[in-house]
Amino acid sequence: MILGKKISKALSFVISLTLALVICICSFEFSSNKIKANAAAAKIATLTIHSDPTGGHYGLPVGQHAFLSIRNKAGYDISVLGTNVPPNGAITIGTTKSLDGQGDGIYTNAEAWLIKNKGYYKKRVSLSIDITLGELFKLNDVMYKNNTWSWYLNCSIFARTVWNSVAPKSLELTGGTPVMLADSIKSKKTYKDAAKIGTCDKANVRRVKKANKYAKIDMKKVMKNA
Repeated sequence: MILGKKISKALSFVISLTLALVICICSFEFSSNKIKANAAAAKIATLTIHSDPTGGHYGLPVGQHAFLSIRNKAGYDISVLGTNVPPNGAITIGTTKSLDGQGDGIYTNAEAWLIKNKGYYKKRVSLSIDITLGELFKLNDVMYKNNTWSWYLNCSIFARTVWNSVAPKSLELTGGTPVMLADSIKSKKTYKDAAKIGTCDKANVRRVKKANKYAKIDMKKVMKNA
């Protein structure tokens, strides 16, 4: 009888310990999954679309123009089209006809340079949303796939296409020219006049060729030839 009681107590202890381990494992997995879900949902950057409807024609370096900016809200560098954007830093992205003989398509930080050094795009209207890391990956993919420019696939269509790829349905935009896009932006209650583009590396003006391949652009030379 005494031996039976000892065996019974031992079994109870083993069962209790096993249940405790199972509960701990399940709790850990639940916490781990919750952490992963929270990380996936974390907003790590602010995407802003800008459109200036003023000027006599389209594109850089002068005239009507639409473009995007991305400001890093994370505590680590993020990669936008092969450029590392540090915490609190930003980058501008737009398409245009060839600058400095580098070809039609995406240029980064050209707008930031022109805003800082020439006071351009003061009449721009802007709309912003916060995005996750997953949405940033999607934006990079969409931008690479739309790395072109023509009168029919202009800066407005590029900016609108990239924006609409991650924007909620209520904030989706229309318009194939800077004027039309600006009107669409102004139809949203949260739009702003001349929203700040953030702290951009204005010296880092590039023509994006493809993933991790780009050409440095001398904006002073571009402006002399404009």
